[in-house]
Amino acid sequence: MLAALMQSSWSSNVLKAGASQPSFTFERAFSDISQYQLLTGCVLDRLRLSVRPDRLITGTFGVIGKSSAMNSSPLDASPTAAAANDPMDSFSGSLDEGGSSIGIVVGLELNIDNNLEQAFVIGADEASSLLAGQSRITGEITTYFEDASLLNKFAARTESSLTLTCSGAGGSLEFELPRIVYTGAENPALGAGPITLSLPFTALYDESESTNLTITRTAA
Repeated sequence: MLAALMQSSWSSNVLKAGASQPSFTFERAFSDISQYQLLTGCVLDRLRLSVRPDRLITGTFGVIGKSSAMNSSPLDASPTAAAANDPMDSFSGSLDEGGSSIGIVVGLELNIDNNLEQAFVIGADEASSLLAGQSRITGEITTYFEDASLLNKFAARTESSLTLTCSGAGGSLEFELPRIVYTGAENPALGAGPITLSLPFTALYDESESTNLTITRTAA
């Protein structure tokens, strides 16, 4: 799924952005009424990844497809069960900002958008193709406001980097954004609680890495 989202393929357990467009067929089973929705020509369009303290790491894929149909029988009467891997959580992860570990982050959102578009034509009831858009990677980190170092990076338009490592029983995934720029900063003082600093960011293309995002997988 990650390789399809990145429009690329794994090479020595490393994944970088590419320009291919693999497609899938998905089937939704409403087995109590023997109805099966067949979705064809499906391409991974986006990912919303959320990391919060004391929680499981969650991610939502967005899918865009060419056509849909209802059937009274499934494609596979005995599908293979999904792997029962333990979910990843924020306890086992780590985050580096600007090449150094940062332990004051209370939230991280990472958004990968391929901006695909369905191409419809007159005389057809399904999309003739899926048009590729420009890849865009954005996100936001929220930290405790302990000093002005991150705020100054935004004010001075200083480029930085982010590396998120998600770990679990089956291994780890490392998301490396080698070149980011903060596009905003907000640190409101609300009540008597701790002040937090929210910094939205955009990932830029890095010439040396030839990508704006590198994903590395490591087996346990």
